[in-house]
Amino acid sequence: MAFRRRKNPAAIPRTVPSFEHIVTEASDSFLWRLDDYPWERNVWNFHPEYEIHLLRKSSGVVLVGDHIGEFGPGYLTIVGGGLPHDWVTAVQPGELIEGRDIVLQFDPERLRGSAGLLPELRELEPFLERSLRGIVFHGRTALEGA
Repeated sequence: MAFRRRKNPAAIPRTVPSFEHIVTEASDSFLWRLDDYPWERNVWNFHPEYEIHLLRKSSGVVLVGDHIGEFGPGYLTIVGGGLPHDWVTAVQPGELIEGRDIVLQFDPERLRGSAGLLPELRELEPFLERSLRGIVFHGRTALEGA
C-alpha cells in the first residue's frame, strides 16, 4: 500500500507577494527614497525594476526569493527585477524607525539602452544577471557601498 501524506491546507501559508508599481518620470533613470519603517509599502513585494537596498537602522529578518536570513545596520543588497523581497523589523505598536532604509530603483532596460552612449555599461550585464537571485554585499564592499 502506498503512503500518502495529507497536508492541512490551513497550515500552509498562502502569502503571495504584492506587485509594487514604481512610478518614475520619463526623464529619470533612477528613483531613490529614504524610507521610514513601517509604512504601507513595507510588504513582501516584487517589481520589474532592480533595487539596491541599504538598511541603515534596526535589525530583523530579510526575505529575498527563497532566502530567509537576518539583517542589521549596514546590510546592503541588490535585488533583480521580479524577485520578491522584504525586510521585516519587529516594532511596538506606534513605533516608527525614521530613515531605516535607503532604496535606489532602476529599470534595467533604460540602463541597457544607455549602453549605446556609454559602452562601459555593457560590462554590467553579468552583474545584473547574477542579481536576479539577489546579491548581499559583505565586508569592505558593503562598507564602501553604504
